[in-house]
Amino acid sequence: MTTALTLLLLGGCGGSDEPSAVEAYTDAVVGRGAQPLGPVIKDLVTKEVYDFIVPAETKALEGAGLQYVGQVTLKPSSVTITGDKALVKGCQDSSEAFMVTKGRTAPDADAKPLPSTRISFGLVRRDGRWIVSDPEAAHAKAC
Repeated sequence: MTTALTLLLLGGCGGSDEPSAVEAYTDAVVGRGAQPLGPVIKDLVTKEVYDFIVPAETKALEGAGLQYVGQVTLKPSSVTITGDKALVKGCQDSSEAFMVTKGRTAPDADAKPLPSTRISFGLVRRDGRWIVSDPEAAHAKAC
């Protein structure tokens, strides 16, 4: 379950002319409601990431009757771009993202937010767009 969320939190690289693959991914994963993950993220990640995350997400969440709702915010601390590759490091703030029973559109009073996570992820530019290529995360009490 954490793997998918980790990917969601990846931020865009570079200036305003650079597409924000990670923000799009975050919106798609956390904000997709009960829609299946595969079609929503297909163009936002490499084939390798897709082939790993979609089955894991399907088994962990959809198989358990759960879904994500809310918003995740990326607070990048560094972005390094080398040609068509980028490395982003930062903090994923999940204080407004929740895991809920499938079909719910908002958390109930007992829902706890997902944990903040330190992230480091790779992006690669394909066909003029940045897509997620190498996600990694570690839970953090605060970042």
